[in-house]
Amino acid sequence: MQELFISLSDRENLNRFPADIPEDDFIAFFTLSTICTGLLFHRRGDHNRLGFALQLCIVRYLGYCPDDLVHIPQTVASYLAKQLDIISPVALML
Repeated sequence: MQELFISLSDRENLNRFPADIPEDDFIAFFTLSTICTGLLFHRRGDHNRLGFALQLCIVRYLGYCPDDLVHIPQTVASYLAKQLDIISPVALML
């Protein structure tokens, strides 16, 4: 039997978004630059802008984009939505 590089439980933990994100990480990884904001405003609809921003910032933070974006902490979506002047990010993520 072949040994796994990482255990299944470790792999599952790595494929999940962390529940707690330090404030410094929020600022470093989830603050949109003017270049990012310019790219995002060319997308149609708030849901597309927020989705694109989530994917962009999550790749910066985790190094990859998880298959399931439903379990992203609300604080992340709200932080990005505020920068994009989106009033209700919760409704867009349902």
